[in-house]
Amino acid sequence: MTSVKLPETVQHEFNDLLLGDKLGSGCYRDVYELAINPRLVMKIEIRDSRQFCNVCEWEVWNELRGTEWEKFLAPCRWISHSGSVLIQERTEPITKLPTQLPSFMTDIKLSNLGKIGRRVVAHDYAFHKFFTRGLKGVKMAPVPRD
Repeated sequence: MTSVKLPETVQHEFNDLLLGDKLGSGCYRDVYELAINPRLVMKIEIRDSRQFCNVCEWEVWNELRGTEWEKFLAPCRWISHSGSVLIQERTEPITKLPTQLPSFMTDIKLSNLGKIGRRVVAHDYAFHKFFTRGLKGVKMAPVPRD
């Protein structure tokens, strides 16, 4: 990773290149349109909360990618080494909650959901029930031998 101390004016221009309109804020993150690709958003953890929301979302996405549950999540495309910046597919707002969602989802509200095409997806899924519900049904399994 390359780190460069930029003059303030260059840093502002760099920010302008990447950060489009601010789309929203939550408890721990600000969300911006990605200026160079408005179909994506950039989520920046702004508070020193140690919640690691971006890392949690990245991990959930990678665990569920390729499963039947993938279709309920806005795909994550990239995460920074520190986890403070996450690139995710942008969703369009919805006006009505769906009748059903996977039971692992929590913090269900209109502002955490959106549409990609005709599918309703969660775009804020850092908080989930994997740590409580995910353990139900787990049993001991043989360890593969080399």
